[in-house]
Amino acid sequence: TALETTNHCPYIPLPKSFDAYLSALSSSRRSWLNRTMRDVEKLGSVELRCAKTRDELARGRKILESLHAERWSEGGDGDGVFGSRRFCAFHDEVMPVLFDRGALDLLWLEVNGEPIAALYNIVWNQKTYFYQSGRRLEVPKNVRPGIAIHALAIKRAIELGHGEYDFLAGESQYKLKLALDRRPLVRLRAVRSAVRETARRISSEALRHVASLRNELRARIASRIADDS
Repeated sequence: TALETTNHCPYIPLPKSFDAYLSALSSSRRSWLNRTMRDVEKLGSVELRCAKTRDELARGRKILESLHAERWSEGGDGDGVFGSRRFCAFHDEVMPVLFDRGALDLLWLEVNGEPIAALYNIVWNQKTYFYQSGRRLEVPKNVRPGIAIHALAIKRAIELGHGEYDFLAGESQYKLKLALDRRPLVRLRAVRSAVRETARRISSEALRHVASLRNELRARIASRIADDS
């Protein structure tokens, strides 16, 4: 049996109010987040939208895919995960099921009616799990739409009475700035002794067989060289 830490998952144990969450942040991170929200609000009328109908689900997904592709094109990495037909086909089936079960939080942030960021979150057992996102690149340099939509999604999760906002695996700087804690992501390997012994025996037999074939081949080559001489 082997236990290995492979990564960490930053998360927020959600308090009773958004103000309490802000108070739990360090003064520098709280100032950074408040400034982020002010910079977005300076652009115009800000509204967080959530898919509540099948039509809104379809619209929200188009927004998500478009902004996700825009985000990934920044580094020359193509269209991101939604550029894969197999990935899209999987979510064609999964997203409506999650939506019907109340387990999908598909959000997008609009400024003056135009989407600038989107989140694909999964909700289960009163916990919100951040899964995918996208954001517009053509915004002023000081504006961080991705951070702003996370802040509003955290506020929404608190208002819904959720217990956690989980960023899942990865220690990106923005996750660490928004999170209040983190947990290890581990890999556990367990092999029954009988299975281990069988694997060891098969491996040993295979190695002996290879050695036998190698020796036989060498003998044949040596014999042919002797005959030719």
